[in-house]
Amino acid sequence: MWRSLVLLSQFVLNILVARYYEPEESGRLFYLLNNYAFLITILSFSVETGIGYYCATGKIAAGKLTGLSLLWTFFAAILTFVVVYFFTINKGTLTLVSVVIPLLFVTGNMLITFFLSLFFARKNFSLPNVILLSGNLFVIVAVVAAGNNWFPWLSPEIILYVYVSIYLVQGIMMAIFFLRKNVFSSSISLPDIPEIKMLIRFSLLAFISNFITFLVFRSDYWFIQYFRSDGLELGNYIQVNKIVQFFFAVPSFLASAIYPLTSGGLAHIKEDIIVLTRIIFFVSSSGCLVIALSGKWLFPFVFGELFNQMYLPFILLVPGIISICIAYPLTSYFAGKNKIRINIYASLLALFFIIPGALILVPAYGIKGAAVVSCIGYIVLFIAVFYNFKRESPVRLVNYLLIRRSDAAWLKKVFTKNEKNGSD
Repeated sequence: MWRSLVLLSQFVLNILVARYYEPEESGRLFYLLNNYAFLITILSFSVETGIGYYCATGKIAAGKLTGLSLLWTFFAAILTFVVVYFFTINKGTLTLVSVVIPLLFVTGNMLITFFLSLFFARKNFSLPNVILLSGNLFVIVAVVAAGNNWFPWLSPEIILYVYVSIYLVQGIMMAIFFLRKNVFSSSISLPDIPEIKMLIRFSLLAFISNFITFLVFRSDYWFIQYFRSDGLELGNYIQVNKIVQFFFAVPSFLASAIYPLTSGGLAHIKEDIIVLTRIIFFVSSSGCLVIALSGKWLFPFVFGELFNQMYLPFILLVPGIISICIAYPLTSYFAGKNKIRINIYASLLALFFIIPGALILVPAYGIKGAAVVSCIGYIVLFIAVFYNFKRESPVRLVNYLLIRRSDAAWLKKVFTKNEKNGSD
């Protein structure tokens, strides 16, 4: 429940920020944050996956993993400053905002990433989500207040600082609460060299997968920014992409039920995946249909009248959206069976279509070309993982897609069981 509320608050906050700054300014903001998110992907090295695993198994003490998380974040902040300073000084755009904003964003998100993994490893799901939800609600109130001019001193620049600094506040709060609940201050230390090597080896494949996945889903921003000078286009497309990401959040949440089952080696897991895929196909297709019928007027109504270029790119992305949604149970299955290489190869194949396609279509067709290329890449990714799964379970495609009456009962049973096992 808490995770659903966090996702809902993020969706509402995104809409409010887009309305407040309008397409050009919000597009510029989210484009920069996308670049900083890419920097986080590199600097974190996905070591949070190893931290979560070794904390859950108890093979490395929580105090050591906490110390490593704090130290890793500190060095990431230093490297962020160096990277930002280098790029901004060369362009002659070095300002306080250009340095502080990325530092706040990167440092905060690194802390959130690490301590979410630690909390989840200890099966504490509610507290970190309460922290995230509280921060989001605070920013929502601030943006609403600024948009309605309740407090004249709430300028766009102050809202920017509030919006970005809340990540650091959330990260610090998570660190404090995890320390209080799980680690004595005297036991904070660092893993020894063999343990660090073990962490790095475990996280390496996850890093490769996350790096490629980021390029599959976010590289289109860079092509649009480079080839198209229209800020309205970028702002509209980024909001389309964010809607797509929220679509992906639902199957990602549902597929989270698959990973622990596959890692446990249950014999009926493949049947469960087929059922879950049918449910996700039904939910995602229904959502896309609703937006396809209403998006022409709904997007400008919700985001603002200048967001009138969102509808066609979304429609062009619909087949790709559905493809990625129904790919989630399959990628979770391969991850749980320690076959993450299949996911990596599928993402690489998608990227093979996306990058050349974007170089050809984006200069001429802008965000419509970006949507077509991304859609093709998403479909290719699904075909790749589905082909590998079908080699293990030769079932007709129609059996993966058509919903059955018994599927709802199965879903209720699975999540009731998970809720009992994972409750605090």
